[in-house]
Amino acid sequence: MNVLFVTLKDFTSLESRNLYTGFLKCFVDDGHEVFIISPIEKRNKTSDNTVYGNGYTIYKPHVGNITDTPFIKKGISILNISSSIKKCIDVNIGKTKIDLMIITVPPVTYGSVVKFVKKRFKCKVYLFLKDIWPASFLDLKISGGDFFKKLVFCFFRIYEKMLYKNSDYIGCLSQANVDYICKHNKYLNPSKVHINPNVISPVDYEEVDKVALISIREKYGLPIDRKCFIYGGTMGIGQNVPHVIKCLDICKNLPCCFVLVGKGVQFDLVKKYVEKEKPQNVKLLSFMPKEEYDLLMRSCDAGIVFLRYSAQTANIPSRILSYMEYGLPILSCTDPVTDLNDIILEGKFGYGCLSDDPLKFKKMIIDALKEDDFSKLGKNGREYLESHYTSDISYRIIKNRIIK
Repeated sequence: MNVLFVTLKDFTSLESRNLYTGFLKCFVDDGHEVFIISPIEKRNKTSDNTVYGNGYTIYKPHVGNITDTPFIKKGISILNISSSIKKCIDVNIGKTKIDLMIITVPPVTYGSVVKFVKKRFKCKVYLFLKDIWPASFLDLKISGGDFFKKLVFCFFRIYEKMLYKNSDYIGCLSQANVDYICKHNKYLNPSKVHINPNVISPVDYEEVDKVALISIREKYGLPIDRKCFIYGGTMGIGQNVPHVIKCLDICKNLPCCFVLVGKGVQFDLVKKYVEKEKPQNVKLLSFMPKEEYDLLMRSCDAGIVFLRYSAQTANIPSRILSYMEYGLPILSCTDPVTDLNDIILEGKFGYGCLSDDPLKFKKMIIDALKEDDFSKLGKNGREYLESHYTSDISYRIIKNRIIK
């Protein structure tokens, strides 16, 4: 079977590690030929190129800048990306038979791409719904006011409906997302909407020994004798960074260390707070290569998740997979819509609270500091990962529905 996979994720080999490479390797290992479209943003000054692998081909056309980009420019790029993808398919895939198309969202504007592919190849389309948008746009504070926000929502809602209608199957991150899609899209047959979560191919790991742990912590100026809790990822609107700062400030006298690593449109807010208030238990680091970050993360005691309280759709951040992979418990500060805290409670691999009050975050941290066995919580998380969030599980979900 020939599979066409379309994603915004930028990668050049199935040997690299991200949300999709292990999953796609399952197709290749099962004897399927995979054609991947993985665009490059224009800020990367490279030419369009093609990468050939054993059982797969990766096409890398240029598209407009989308990540870490102002809203208006990002919107224009999102609107234009479909034409770039269709051109890439037309030029590179041509008349090659495609049996299955798998497409990931964001962006939600891929509806025309799906219609184009279904008309040309008469194939089934599987949608990985990684973000429910534009519903998640409604709770953001942007210039232009509510009227402009509703106008943008209605405009992109047209694209969203087109995408859902033309997809044969829709895989959502959690049951809360499945429920939301079915409730707000009554025209859909509920049987085609199901759970297909973020997944990885977890590596074997050993706990960092004490000598190495001391060396790593000394390198980054972290305390040796205190619990270190790490947050790694985007620092932006989705995390409600002003609330994150309040949480850090209310916990500034607790005997632990908060390690924040990443980038984003609100990174500078945290930087200004650290420079002005000089909290002794906060360490802010800018974005670093994955291998370096993974080593730092493994030297910490738990991983943190922040999600803004006003979110209208459930989000299960992919960063939890890294925490679980390396046996770190999770401290989750989230909105009431997501079922992440329920999942953590079910798997017994961490603590959770709502992100509407910094005092709730402080209580969660105090409770975590009383925990006698962090390694047990971490092992529970690793076991939950292996039974729910591995690449072969995601592959079997699709295989059982589509591949005969």
